[in-house]
Amino acid sequence: MSILADPLRRAARACFLVFFPGLVLLSPAPCPAGLKWENLRVNESVWVGDKSQEAVFRFRNTGTGPVSITSVQPSCGCTTITLGKTTYAPGEAGELKAILDTGNVIGQQTKLITVISSDAPARPTKLVLGVNVRALATVNPTFVFWRVGERDSEKRVEITANTEQTITGVDAVPMNPDLQARIEQVEQGKRYILWLSPKSTAAAMKVLVPCVVRTPRRLQPTVAVYALVLK
Repeated sequence: MSILADPLRRAARACFLVFFPGLVLLSPAPCPAGLKWENLRVNESVWVGDKSQEAVFRFRNTGTGPVSITSVQPSCGCTTITLGKTTYAPGEAGELKAILDTGNVIGQQTKLITVISSDAPARPTKLVLGVNVRALATVNPTFVFWRVGERDSEKRVEITANTEQTITGVDAVPMNPDLQARIEQVEQGKRYILWLSPKSTAAAMKVLVPCVVRTPRRLQPTVAVYALVLK
């Protein structure tokens, strides 16, 4: 290469900027390392009684250098995180697994997972895990009541299986022996009636009635019914 090459380049650049003073010439920047996530949100569905649900967040290092995951923080202690490793080479793929302990809750559960990586430590990635915990059966109504001094009578609570489930039985034992309960099967595997009646309505009381719904899957989730005698 000629020893005049560099001086000539500098001279050409100077002349170019004289004629185009507002134009800034930039050297191409190297492509930085970075994790690219396949999905920032994963939605799952489970039946109540399954206790837990696993979700997988997949990613790949699309940059030119290694990237390390330095911190993973779920929004609650009911979510457990596992990573096969913490550092990923350029082009390498990985998975973050999140296991949500659903317990006996019913309905939509949404948990946030904050991930910090070495490529962008000031810009954490927010992952969202959504789990819909589906009830095996619905209870209607969820509470019944009598007035103090009201004539003793049975109140009706209907327990209906989810359209995708079959009920093999329902057990109901009031937490107070002053309340009586009996189960009537209306449609085998689908509909049951819980009949409740107080032994006396002379005084106010509030009684929780746990109802254990049994299915062929051997899950035994408990739904709650409240019986009240009101002043």
